[in-house]
Amino acid sequence: MLQQTASAPTSGRYRLMERLGGGSTGEVYRAYDRLTGQYIALKRVSTSTKAPGWEETVDRRFAIAREFEMLASLRHPNIIGVLDYGFDLSDDKHPYFIMTLLEEPETLLEAARGQPTAVQVDLLLQLLQALAYVHRRGILHRDLKPGNVLVEKGVVKLLDFGLALSSDETPHAEVGGTLAYIAPEVLSGQAPSVVSDLYAVGVMAYEMFAGQHPFLMEDTTEFINNLLYTPVDTGLLLIDERLRPLLGGLLAKKAEERPPSALAAMAALCAATHIPLPQETVAIRESFLQAARFVGRERELAQLNAALESILQGGSGGIWLVTGESGVGKSRLLDEVRTRALVKGALVLRGDAYDGAGALDQVGRDIIRRLAVSASISPENASVLKQLVPDLGALMGSGTPLDIPDAPPLEREAARQRMYTAIANSFYTLEQPVLILVEDVHWARGISDILRLMQNVTRQRPVLIIAAYRDEEAPELAQQIPGAHFLRLERLPEAAIGELSRSMLGAIGQQPHVVDLLQRETEGNAFFLVEVVRALAEDAGRLDDIGTRTLPETVFAGGVRRIVERRLQRVPEARPLLERAAVAGRYLDMNLMQALAAHLGTAPYATLDDWLNDCANAAVLDLQDCCRWRFSHDKLREGLLETLRTPLPQLHAEVAAAFEAAYPEASEYAALLAEHWRAAGDSEKEGYYAAVGGGRA
Repeated sequence: MLQQTASAPTSGRYRLMERLGGGSTGEVYRAYDRLTGQYIALKRVSTSTKAPGWEETVDRRFAIAREFEMLASLRHPNIIGVLDYGFDLSDDKHPYFIMTLLEEPETLLEAARGQPTAVQVDLLLQLLQALAYVHRRGILHRDLKPGNVLVEKGVVKLLDFGLALSSDETPHAEVGGTLAYIAPEVLSGQAPSVVSDLYAVGVMAYEMFAGQHPFLMEDTTEFINNLLYTPVDTGLLLIDERLRPLLGGLLAKKAEERPPSALAAMAALCAATHIPLPQETVAIRESFLQAARFVGRERELAQLNAALESILQGGSGGIWLVTGESGVGKSRLLDEVRTRALVKGALVLRGDAYDGAGALDQVGRDIIRRLAVSASISPENASVLKQLVPDLGALMGSGTPLDIPDAPPLEREAARQRMYTAIANSFYTLEQPVLILVEDVHWARGISDILRLMQNVTRQRPVLIIAAYRDEEAPELAQQIPGAHFLRLERLPEAAIGELSRSMLGAIGQQPHVVDLLQRETEGNAFFLVEVVRALAEDAGRLDDIGTRTLPETVFAGGVRRIVERRLQRVPEARPLLERAAVAGRYLDMNLMQALAAHLGTAPYATLDDWLNDCANAAVLDLQDCCRWRFSHDKLREGLLETLRTPLPQLHAEVAAAFEAAYPEASEYAALLAEHWRAAGDSEKEGYYAAVGGGRA
């Protein structure tokens, strides 16, 4: 089923290539993702049982699941990103997870070797920025060492969170990590802490500047004795005189004598070397804003997790409709359920509707493409589903694309019912529990028909469907699906606002005047809450400076329109292409964007990738699941459509023409093209594509 070089296959989606290395909890391979066509890094449980340099035995299956759960909630430019989790096809079902691939990484020490002091200090500052983020999230890494701090093109990436713990777990933590980098108090049996992680940074900094470890490692007993009792002597080292007090502080035997936080260590490092404290980049600020702790939805998450647990135990599933106003946090709730489902062994399928013709087709296409690389679809169903997913044969083939015959033609209504039935039938043969997540179903006209049909599947198979939508856009949906469970998200209460504020801002976020402002300005809407903090940080210069200034009485007098304008003011050159992307939908079709860029040009950006990255830095666009660009929130797209600078009919015409250029033979876009040409006022082309779409239907 899978061409690969490892001893056991993973799933049909990933093909293993060469082994890249191993860490304390697993082995890492270069792999090919058949669904996206991209190369990624795949980490799975290793066969060894002990971490190098230390005698602790770890439960590697548990550790690798914990590592994915930790990383799935983190978004920081100096922390490795994770994308997916699963189990291989061996008898033992070894777990694995997918990370972004670093093509030519070096360890921290390799990247620093022979470099000027300024370059070495910059690498340490990047590492400390990553630690400041995870520590504010209440996470301790516990296994910091050069092999877990990689550098690619000057950018530090922290990885291997297999031994990481949340702050509420540390009082009961056993000794863990790599012996050469364990802090003295941890080795003595005390609970790990923030300053324990900083001790490991101190060891790496010593190795970076001095070219050797603070203590000889030949004799383990002597090394442990030196680690516990012998002060580190920096006076005889041939290093920059200014660095000696800093190294001495980081490597202090007593935890209370070290810098109290990663931010304090950064300040000390910059002061010692007379290097300015790094500016808070947009990417770093966004890591605190967009990936803050999940709060305020414990009851709702417990309900969905209970439904998930039912299918994991082999029971029947069901349909849950999650609703609430725009910006209230529906997507984040679904993300939390997704992470739990993946580590528990469920197959997770995800689809997203968008505003426009063909939304229901797009949802089905997303789900069936993911299903095709992980499960068997019968030839009869494949013939029908090929009309929805033109590359189905390539996805189902294990190397050579399958030749799937066309299904016999039927009248329109019969063909529609046959498609719905083929989708449903594809799930009846699955033994693996399945979680289907669908967002923005209020855009997908006819979604209630397919959900009612899938309801029969969920009553007989372990299939759970969670569909999220705005209740103001589809108030009748709950009545159209009798028997579905209904879950409405209200705005966050004041206590949750305070907790979320603390997650983003640290201790400053707990100050009463900060919480009062957030409560008054947002009334608990999560989207507005993040936007208010973002605006305050932009005005103050840094997130940590918000509480040191006099706060304004109000932040957004103009609501969403003002939010959009603030964002777009940061990327004025990106606006022409953004307007056309907004007309096309929330998710960016990259073939379409290439065609639009060829028509408009990308100046002053050198490439479309530069345009995408600039929009991402301004938090206008983001990248979902490694490969799908979208507007970071639909409110931004809608606000942009309300403030267009180009006439809307002209934009629809340009988008339609770009679709024709990108997909000259693809009849599955006929309904979408008919809608764009109608909005553009071209009745002749509207009629042509309406006829093509009708014939296809």
